[in-house]
Amino acid sequence: MESPRPYRRLRKASDLRSAHSSERVSMSQKAVDDEDMISRLPDDILIMILSKMDARAAMVTTILSKRWHSLPQLHTCYDLDVNDILPRRYHRQKRLYGEAKAGYEAEKCEDRLTDICAIRERHKQWMGRIMSLRASLEHYKRCAMRRYVKLVNAFLLVPKSARKCRSIQKLRLQTFGSNSRYWIDQWIIAAITKWKVEDLSLAAVDHGVFNFKHLNGRQKVRLNSLSLSNWIAVGIHKSPVFRRLTKLSLSNLSCMGETGSILRHCIQIKDLRITACCITVDQPVFQIDAPRSKIKNLQVEDCNFVKLYLFSLPCLETLVCRGQPTKIHYGNVPQLKHLSLNYLQPETIKDNLTSSNKVYPLKKFFKRIPPLENLVLQFKGTQVTNNLQKA
Repeated sequence: MESPRPYRRLRKASDLRSAHSSERVSMSQKAVDDEDMISRLPDDILIMILSKMDARAAMVTTILSKRWHSLPQLHTCYDLDVNDILPRRYHRQKRLYGEAKAGYEAEKCEDRLTDICAIRERHKQWMGRIMSLRASLEHYKRCAMRRYVKLVNAFLLVPKSARKCRSIQKLRLQTFGSNSRYWIDQWIIAAITKWKVEDLSLAAVDHGVFNFKHLNGRQKVRLNSLSLSNWIAVGIHKSPVFRRLTKLSLSNLSCMGETGSILRHCIQIKDLRITACCITVDQPVFQIDAPRSKIKNLQVEDCNFVKLYLFSLPCLETLVCRGQPTKIHYGNVPQLKHLSLNYLQPETIKDNLTSSNKVYPLKKFFKRIPPLENLVLQFKGTQVTNNLQKA
């Protein structure tokens, strides 16, 4: 009865050896099956494949594959948007968060409850739901930002040898400005000084801050166009790098205090666009006094300015004003030839002091207009039509 035991042990050992050999065969067969046949193609064919992709797909492909990383890139414009990384659940939670806040404000304004305890309980329920949705949104933002940091680091913060294979002329970065501020500073410095970006656009879902004094002393900078959205630019007017800017776009800014200093120091700017900016005072007034400025095109769109004073813009040729009705006071603008006004009911302006509608006749918007070659008017509203017919 004891003789079969050694045989059984031997049989188990042989089975083990055969299992190992079969596993090695299967692994080798799997390696053959998983071999990247595309990367073995000639460079000319791989470059042709990259040319058929959009800029983002080509960027991700070159980052993930070492074989593709050394290939020259035909794309020169890149849009790196953190919203592309956010899952659909984030946008659904964001919509629910907005609906919860709106519902809470609506119920608070109605004030149907009279019992103090009932009011407190209802407030607690609303705050619990809102805070829960806010925590969920912050979690999605942190996870997306971690992935975004890895992606942009692999694309921008690369050795000098890798930068020879591709060039970046136009770059757009949209981030959560309050997160990963260290890496954002590194990206901006690398884009301007190492990649020699000519057109840079910075957008922040939250408010972003960058001190442009970090770029002082940098040489051979090619930047000539800058766009800032929800971004606070510290020391931009003192940086010699930006004194050669020819195009500047500012949007979603709540502080316009440094704009005058920027225009006085960055005198090479020819195109200036101000969009969705606001001044947090009772009577928001925006003034431009830059006698040395070379601005030729000025566009003001969807801002809360009640009055716009153009004290001195000697080279201004085209002025476009859209959105809220704004009374324009013309100073030293001898070259102004083209004027476009697009207002929604320009005869009615809400007075911020009395919270009432203050009526202005249409002639208020055409006082002291200099001689023009082209005048474009786009007004909407029944009262505007009646006033134009009377005129």
